[in-house]
Amino acid sequence: MARNSKDLQALGLDLTGKVAIVTGAGRGIGRAIAKSLALAGADVCCTARSVAEIERTRDEIIALGCRAIAVPSDASNREQVDNVVETCVKELGVPFILVLDHGKQKKIPTMEVDQQLWDDIFAVNVRGDFNFLQSAGKYMIEREPIGRVRGKVITISSITGLRGGEGSYLHYQASKGAVVAMTRSLAMEWAKYDITVNGIAPGTFLTAISSWRNDPPEEQRHHIEDRIPIAFGKKAAINPDNDPELIGTMALYLASPASDFTTGQVIPVDGGATEHF
Repeated sequence: MARNSKDLQALGLDLTGKVAIVTGAGRGIGRAIAKSLALAGADVCCTARSVAEIERTRDEIIALGCRAIAVPSDASNREQVDNVVETCVKELGVPFILVLDHGKQKKIPTMEVDQQLWDDIFAVNVRGDFNFLQSAGKYMIEREPIGRVRGKVITISSITGLRGGEGSYLHYQASKGAVVAMTRSLAMEWAKYDITVNGIAPGTFLTAISSWRNDPPEEQRHHIEDRIPIAFGKKAAINPDNDPELIGTMALYLASPASDFTTGQVIPVDGGATEHF
C-alpha cells in the first residue's frame, strides 16, 4: 500500500525520519503496530523471541518500501534488551518511538499459581517493560527533539489491567495493572523531557496469547458476543493480523505529532467491553 506523505503530514501522522522499536513484533498486535508505523514512514526495529516471526514482519515492512531490522530478544533478559537497543541505534538510529507489546499469560486458578509462574509472568510483563524503558530511555532523554517532543512511549496492557476480570487470570491481570500504573507514573516523570508516555488497553482479540483461541468456533463466537457491545465485533473473532487499524492506527496516533499534547493516558480499544463490564 503506497502512502501519501502529504496527507499524513497534513493530519499530523507522518513518521518519516523517526525510528521505532516494537516489541512482540512477530505476530498479532505487535506485528500490526510495526506495519502501521512503517506505513507512516517510520524505520522499525522488530523484536521478539521468535527469530522466524520477526524476520517475517521485517520482510513485510521492507516489501512496503520501508526500512526495518529484526533483532531477537527475551524482554526479561536485560542483556538481550540492551543488545536490541544498541543494534537499533547502530543500524537505524536513536529510537524516537518505543512500543512495548511483549507479554505472557496462562489460564490457571489463583490457588494453583506457584511462585515460579508468578515470577515468570512478572518477569516478562513488568520487568520486560522496565528493561526496555531504561535501556531505550537513556537515549531518548538525551536526544534532540524532533518537532515538539523527544520521544513517544506506548505500552500495551489490557482492559483487565484497568478493571480486573473473570476467570483464573489473577497473575496476568495483576501484571497488566502494574503496566497501567507504570505508564501513568512515567508520563509524569518524563514530561520534563518532553517525552509522552501513553498506553493501549486491548479488549478481546484472537491472538496467539489468547487462551481461548483454540476453543471450538461456537465457543469463540459466544466469547465475542458476551463481551463486545459494538455490532461488528459480534460477527467473528477479531484478529489484528487482518484488522491492523483496530490497534495499529491507535498506536500510530500515539506515536505521531497529532498526540504531542496527550500523555499519561491508557486508552481501551475494546468495542465498549470495559463499559459493558
